[in-house]
Parts: sequence; structure tokens; C-alpha cells
Amino acid sequence: MAAYRLARAGWRILLVEKGTAPPPPRKNRPEALGLETTRYRVNGRSRRLKLGTGPGGGTSVYGAALLRPLPEDFSPGRYYADFLPKREWDWPVSFNAMDFEALLKERILDPLDLQDTYIEQSPSQAPRRATGYAGVVARPDFKMEVLGPAGALVSTASDLLTFAEHQIGLKSSSLDEAFATAHRKRKGTGSPGTDIGLGWFLVSNVPHPFIMHDGATMGHNSFLACDPIRKTAVVVLCNGRANTFTSTANIGLHILIPQSPLATIRRPATVSMEDLQAIYGQYAAVDSLTFTFGIEHEHLTVEVSNTPGTRYTMYPLTSRRFKLYEAIFDASANFGLDANNQPSDMTWVQFGNSSNYLRQALPAQIHLARQGDHTTIQLADGDGITSYEIQQSTDFQHWEPVATMTLWEDPLSIDPSGAQGFFRAVLPGE
Repeated sequence: MAAYRLARAGWRILLVEKGTAPPPPRKNRPEALGLETTRYRVNGRSRRLKLGTGPGGGTSVYGAALLRPLPEDFSPGRYYADFLPKREWDWPVSFNAMDFEALLKERILDPLDLQDTYIEQSPSQAPRRATGYAGVVARPDFKMEVLGPAGALVSTASDLLTFAEHQIGLKSSSLDEAFATAHRKRKGTGSPGTDIGLGWFLVSNVPHPFIMHDGATMGHNSFLACDPIRKTAVVVLCNGRANTFTSTANIGLHILIPQSPLATIRRPATVSMEDLQAIYGQYAAVDSLTFTFGIEHEHLTVEVSNTPGTRYTMYPLTSRRFKLYEAIFDASANFGLDANNQPSDMTWVQFGNSSNYLRQALPAQIHLARQGDHTTIQLADGDGITSYEIQQSTDFQHWEPVATMTLWEDPLSIDPSGAQGFFRAVLPGE
């Protein structure tokens, strides 16, 4: 993942493999069982590779999912004909001619009459896509890119319900046999009553067994469950990120099985805008991370220097202690006060470890950004600044006021068709 992000940022990346490739599996071992029955030497340790159904195991070898199929992996019958029925090893497409969008349409979307499902959205579809949020922070649309071949899709509740109708037998298609195959148990999870089929969790320790799957990105969360016995299906889509309290899975399971309780969500404390504005700014330590706290929609947000461009919503426990309710990690920020009862430092606690960061004195800066056909202008940082005035001029001599703003407002949008000249931010008293 680190190499992928660096490449996206314009770096030229060379991945160097260390050591020899894992040996091929024994000829008499069914790959359908996965890699759990054979151990390999990886970085000097004996390990079971977990990724895929044959040697490779990018997750175990590299610590990241580097899926690199070989052309022969797509040669029908080369490895699997002795162990699996043809419908499971006969790949429908050659390795060198994969158009995943066209293949998806031909093999799945058209047979099921799904009209609004795709891998990459077209320009005409973009306005209909719901903006995703992580708390109060808007997230950019998730790009499928390398996840397309893995089955990542953009869809609608209507199409997913149509898909569910085929899963529970209310509709029929040429894929009925494939669906029945996908519903059969392939592996246990270690949790009684929950097994894994092909792309499905199979839940059987309930009065009415069902199949389900859920997923999430930084700004969206989805859930689909099907009960073939009762001919019932539930689809839950949300343009909000899952958190430590709940997700669409919690809601969907409650709809499908009312006995499954909804999560109890802790309500944030009430904190005044004055207290939030006092915290606003940067906190840093020598040769360490920098935390930038902002305010959006009357909530505190944080951006950490090791993940630039990604902001998280902080929820107040008190006026000086804030919690990050992220599903993947647990963290909190505790602010200390100086002699004037103003925030002077911040202690970041994550996974039981804590580090202290001092508040930084920052000069005021004007930020310009391009959003579609408009340019936005906003003053950022500046200790002790609460409000400022945007002014406009055509000759640098005569300045006219355009708007009076605060540091915590959304930026001023400038229409290029009506606004010409120069702009500046003027602080009170100047």
C-alpha cells in the first residue's frame, strides 16, 4: 500500500523481491482447500500463506496485497482439473485480454438485468453519487482502480435488491447454478455458526439461516443479507463511515433478525464554539508528528502529518478531551491548559500509548483552491485571529470589501465570470 501511494504521488517505485519463490504445492493436494495444509519458509519463519488458492501469498510475503496472477493461472484445467468440477476452474476470459467492465456486464449485469451497477462511474453518473462522509468530513469518491478485478462495484439499492431476488429464488437466470455453488460452505471461520462460501458469510446459528456480506470505504458503508427460506432480503447503504459503535451491518441484522439488538451509541458532550476555537491550531513535537486541529460544521477535526489530506472527526467527551471513533483504531486527544486557561499542549493516546505535543504559533496564510469552475479563498491559521475581511481591487490602490469571515467558515467561492482583479485578507485593526 505504501508503494502504491508513493506511485500515485508521482514517485518512481522499484519493488525488489527477496529470497526464492515459495515451492509449488504437492500434486495430490487440492488447491480448493486453500494453503492451510502446507507450510512455507517466509523470511526465515514457517508460515501458512493465506492469500489465493495457490502459492504466492502476497499478504504473507510482502505485508500487502500484491495480486500478481500469472498467465498460466488462467489456463483452463492446468492446475485444477483433477480436483474441481469444470464450472469452478474454467476461467471465462484470457489473461491478456481482460476488460473487467465489459466482462462484468456480459457475465453478470445483463443476465440479472442490473441497470445501475458498474466499476468506474461515467461523467453522467457522477452527479447521482452520494458524497461520502467520515463524521462531518466529506470524503472524495472512492476510486476502484486495482480493486476492479477483485469485484469492487458501485451500485444502487434498487439493483442490489434485484440481485438479492436472484439469491433467494424470486427470480431466475443463467447464473442460478453459480449462486447455489457460492452459497455452499467452503471454510469455517472459527466462530460457531458462521462459515464462508464464495464471497458470502453463511450464518446458521439463528432460527432462519441467511447469507450476508458487508463492506466499507473511508466514506461509505454497505450491507446485504439474504434469507432463502423466508424469501427475505435486506439492503442497507449509508454515505457515512463505519465507527466503533455501529455500522450498516448492525442495522441490517436488526431488520432481518429483530432479536439482534441495535448498538447503544454514546452521545457526544456539548462543547461551546468558543472552546473549539481555543483548541484550533497545530500541535507538534521535535522530530515527530504534527497534528492540525480544525473546525467543520461545529465539530473538531484532526489531520496528522503522516496522512496528509485525510481529516478525521473528533467527538467531545469533555471540553478538553476528544475521542476518535474510528472502526480500525482507538485514539483520543487530551488538551492541557496554560496559566491563562488556554490550550497549551495536547496528549495523543492511541492503542494504550501516549505522546505529548506542544501548541505551535502559526502565521496567518491565505489558501487558494480550485473547485470546478470556481476559485475559493480562505484565511488559515493565525494565532488570536477570530475574523477577517476579504477585499477586492483592480489596481492595488482602491480596495472594496467582499465578505467578512471567520477562520472556521467554509471558504469564499469566487465566480470567475463576475469577479476580476486581486483579492486580499485584512485582519481587524489593519
